[in-house]
Amino acid sequence: MKCIFCGGVGKYEQCEKCLFKGCQKCIVSHKDSCILFMKDKFHFCKDHNKHVDKYCFDCFHLTCEKCVVGNHLKHNILPICEAVHNIHGDIQSSIEELKIRIDQEQSAINYDTNKQTEYKLLVKQIDLEEQKIQECVTRTKATLLHNMERLQLTVDEKCTASKVILPAMRQARTTLQSVKHEKNAIIFLSRWSNPKSIIEKQELLKKEREEDDKAVVIGSDITRQLLDPFIRYNSNNQDSK
Repeated sequence: MKCIFCGGVGKYEQCEKCLFKGCQKCIVSHKDSCILFMKDKFHFCKDHNKHVDKYCFDCFHLTCEKCVVGNHLKHNILPICEAVHNIHGDIQSSIEELKIRIDQEQSAINYDTNKQTEYKLLVKQIDLEEQKIQECVTRTKATLLHNMERLQLTVDEKCTASKVILPAMRQARTTLQSVKHEKNAIIFLSRWSNPKSIIEKQELLKKEREEDDKAVVIGSDITRQLLDPFIRYNSNNQDSK
């Protein structure tokens, strides 16, 4: 019979230990693998418990005659000896292809390793930048709160000054109304002087209020005011680099 393993024609024999069946040449050469055959039974189909005689190139799997008409229908199947012959013809090109693919994967590993290191550094940088932002925001917050306390005190002082001067202004208005028809120059001037000084004090108070309103703008955009120092700091560092 034609041997399914080597393609040679000869009498079939069977190993008593592992039940491997082939020509006399294959029986002799299988002795080095007999222990493996006994352990893993490569030469038997696990689905049908029959000797394998073909190889499926679609599934990369040894098959028996029952598998061909079952699980491997319409697959690219060759007898074992032909499959080995075809593979031997392509094995060198496969070795060279694998070398290229090994180099590709090694390059990918090197690239990914560098990326991992880069990402770890970025994580540290993120933590440092967060810390800088927190410190900057904390300092800016303290400055803003100090300014707010100062402004509150200023407003309190202005409000107190307004409360003090308002009755004086009302009295000055009454005085001016009573003195506008005064004939005596001495009495006219003495009574006119005090209301005039009150008007000048109120004018100064009004100017101070207007100047404070223009000098300090505290309002809706608190976030921008908290982050502005940090943004300017980073911008200056980038410019210097």
